[in-house]
Amino acid sequence: MVSLLEFEKIVVRVPNWVGDVVMCTPALRSIREFWPDSEITVMGLPTGEKILAGSPRFDRFETYRRNGPDGGLFGRGRIIRRLRKERFDLGILMPNSFSSGWLFWRAGVKRRLGTTYGGRNFTITDAYMPPMEGKRRVPRSMVEHYFDLLEEFRVPRGDPKLELFETEEGKQDAREILGALGVEDDDRLVAIVPGASFGISKMWKSDRFAAVADHLQEQHGLKPLLLGGPGEEIILHEIETAMKTPALSTGDDPLDLDALKTAVKRSSLMIATDAGPRHYGVAFDVPIVTMLGPTDPRFSESNTEKTIVLRVDDLECSPCHLKTCPLAHHGCMSWIETEQVIEACEELLKRYPPAPPAETENAGTD
Repeated sequence: MVSLLEFEKIVVRVPNWVGDVVMCTPALRSIREFWPDSEITVMGLPTGEKILAGSPRFDRFETYRRNGPDGGLFGRGRIIRRLRKERFDLGILMPNSFSSGWLFWRAGVKRRLGTTYGGRNFTITDAYMPPMEGKRRVPRSMVEHYFDLLEEFRVPRGDPKLELFETEEGKQDAREILGALGVEDDDRLVAIVPGASFGISKMWKSDRFAAVADHLQEQHGLKPLLLGGPGEEIILHEIETAMKTPALSTGDDPLDLDALKTAVKRSSLMIATDAGPRHYGVAFDVPIVTMLGPTDPRFSESNTEKTIVLRVDDLECSPCHLKTCPLAHHGCMSWIETEQVIEACEELLKRYPPAPPAETENAGTD
């Protein structure tokens, strides 16, 4: 039997979604602590590389450009050959997709740890099956789910605290973009994250975001920083147009996922839907008001000490995890009122009064 401490080369396939990448960071920390002398490679999408930039928990990042040169039949062949040359002893699969297991199997990774969803049983040598309700996994924090997976190899459960690391390049990019928007060193910011990359089912109304942003600026002097990724420019424009007070919008010059860390870290408060950047806020201990409609909150219930989650209670159709509302009323989000969000913001500001930027410069994880 191979000793669990004798894996010389380990490859970890991290998740694809922004929030899931952030929520796997405690597991990455545990992997490094359990195998301190192993060469650890993390493999993921280009977005994952930006999110995890600066982390000391692995030795290198293998970028998987599935929508570029690594896509299609020939692209997959190239990445399989790259992985095969590394002769990995252990592969840890955090996604449940068939394709991720298939790549590691074809690349000859000796031991392959992962769930056996999606008919990929033959691609996995060491299987973990979480508790199931019929064909669905029992909702559980993704942080704990990744720990559960690692326990198959007796990796101790570590600190569940999320962590992200700023880079000098990201800091510089953030300073330039925020500076161009007129952000001053002594400004206190509220990050507005209306993200909708998953689908419109997670969206909250733009005029309501605007009303909350106006209130926080007028009553607390918090300058609204509108944050969005590619494809979300229109949403940011709608919020900015609906506001009565000035907004700082990144719609015309979005921050990449590395620079976003610096922008979120210097924010005093965040208001977000179930978008990836809200997990950035958790990692940097930013107080957060988040509206969850179609998403089951149990998947992200770790590290919520500074988070107020707003949901519509007793709605039979929620959570549905669908991209669009099949019932057309979109009640799980549209029935969350502006006043509820304002009250939650007031509660967090009372509990965690904003400190001057000079005092928060070195706070959080860096």
